[in-house]
Amino acid sequence: MITPIDALEWGFTASEIAWTLRPAGGGSQSLGAGTVLKEGRETVPTTSRMSRTLTAGDDNARLSFGVPVPVESPNGMDFSGTVTTVILRVVDPGLELVKEVCVAGSEAACDVADDAVWSSRAVVDAGADVIWRLTATNTGTIALNDVCVAADVLTDGIAADNTCAGAAVAATLLPGSSAAIRCTTSSLTGDRPANYAKLTSSFTDPDPRQRLIERYGSDGVESNVSRADVLIPAPALALVKQVCETGAGCDATDDAQWVDHATLPLGSDAQWRLTVTNTGNVPLADVAVSLEELSGGMTGTSAECSALTFGTLAAGQSASAECTTTGIADTSQDTVNTAAVTGQPLDDDGQPLGSAIGSQRARAAVTTFAFIQAPIVTPTGPDAAGAPDSADGPDAPAASPAANRPGSGDLAQTGLDIGLLSGATLALLAVGGCLLALFRKRRVRV
Repeated sequence: MITPIDALEWGFTASEIAWTLRPAGGGSQSLGAGTVLKEGRETVPTTSRMSRTLTAGDDNARLSFGVPVPVESPNGMDFSGTVTTVILRVVDPGLELVKEVCVAGSEAACDVADDAVWSSRAVVDAGADVIWRLTATNTGTIALNDVCVAADVLTDGIAADNTCAGAAVAATLLPGSSAAIRCTTSSLTGDRPANYAKLTSSFTDPDPRQRLIERYGSDGVESNVSRADVLIPAPALALVKQVCETGAGCDATDDAQWVDHATLPLGSDAQWRLTVTNTGNVPLADVAVSLEELSGGMTGTSAECSALTFGTLAAGQSASAECTTTGIADTSQDTVNTAAVTGQPLDDDGQPLGSAIGSQRARAAVTTFAFIQAPIVTPTGPDAAGAPDSADGPDAPAASPAANRPGSGDLAQTGLDIGLLSGATLALLAVGGCLLALFRKRRVRV
């Protein structure tokens, strides 16, 4: 009993089915065992004569192999009888899409026939119109009809209009041939937009007498999804400048030790930290200090700080470096350190994109203070430190026995004269008396 064709698993050998050739008026001729028959694009190893007896229920059965395999028969096609021959040929439709973006720089130069101006990626300005090329190729063995764009999707970007969606590519595309169109995405903005597209097509079944298996449904043949990318460069560079809170000796990796403003003793060194961040969407090369100046308490530039470099920074990457200003010795005003950095934008291939860009100016400051020693009051009188006594020499005057008694004329502890204190007391009493008399006089008037 013959197993129905549509119940077979793909990939079988001649030993699993009794392939026979039954010419008109003749007996069945069995084919040699071992011939491998596989679905899809795989190749039948040899060209063989093969057939089998079909029934009415097999009229819609179709087979498909990697290469045409002719079957010789003197009687032609006849499905009503028991002697039947079929021609096994390929029905393997295929459709390939390549999507590209114009790199010519102007719409007029984007010639759809000039391969040199098309690439899988391009750099454009924000808000520019982007020109795309869609190339369809029939990679199968049967003509394709109504080839058109089935889907066109933009990611990571926004456009005002897209003429690619639904665009027709070719009415008929023969096996091995190609067709290309160009379309436009207008006013494109974003960071790194990507455009994805897919084609669809249909095909007409060959002569039904050839009894072929369709590898695709009636909805037609779809292409692969093809992508082209656009870079809208937005280079940016940020700088943060800080000073060591203790003047010097801070750990460069410990953010807690770095501040915008530090107060230090007079003559201290100031250790500065510069932190650079690539805040744009493209790499930056040759990042280095472009401005370094001191103002306020100290002025000028620092050769050490001016020579700082940071190399190449990828988008989002940061780097830090330190330098030192020695001996800040001005207490009249803050010493402010101002710096800026520059870097060269690069595209994804490492090529320069326009001119170098710079960061904002970043500042950090130091206030210095000096230690002031309290004044020393020198006592007066015979008992003051360093006053001569009888041991100082034969001419030293003798000390008065009453010098340190309470109520004596000299106060050795303060060095103030008792007469001055008495005069000040009398003056205060006189002022008080005047104020009291004035107060009483005003009360009498009231």
